[in-house]
Amino acid sequence: MGMKDEVSIDRNKIFNIAIVIVSGLIAFNFIYKKQQQEVRALKDKKDTEIKKNEVLESISQLDRRIGAYKNLLVHKDTSSIINSITDIARESGVKLASIRPSQEQRSADYIESSFDMVLNSASYHPFGKFISRLESSRDVYVIDAIKITPVYEANELKAEVRVSNIIFAE
Repeated sequence: MGMKDEVSIDRNKIFNIAIVIVSGLIAFNFIYKKQQQEVRALKDKKDTEIKKNEVLESISQLDRRIGAYKNLLVHKDTSSIINSITDIARESGVKLASIRPSQEQRSADYIESSFDMVLNSASYHPFGKFISRLESSRDVYVIDAIKITPVYEANELKAEVRVSNIIFAE
């Protein structure tokens, strides 16, 4: 064999090695890019799932809070509501002259029971205590209207008050 044959064999080897290296680089690049795309897709999916979990946790917290409010807004009969208002009036130092329940108003989520009452007191301060205690009561009461007028012959004040009690409709 001559030198020409050896150079030809070396060229073939070099050419074959170059083809193998180029093929390896192309295959590596293709596989690497595909793996990178899969990794990015998995990271995006992970971020999406984390956001979904955060939303689900916030919904769960809201559901627990709604459950707690439902427990506060339990249905009571009219006589127990009147007894509760009478006790608050007595504790506040006002005289409950009359109390009259009005028609219940129902909506999809709650029931509103209204009461018209007449209160008497020697000064404004017991009225303030009454309203404060009523609205900070465990039951949900809302003062819808109040009108305070002096009663000169009795030397006291008269308050006409409309109070609503709100309960959760089941």
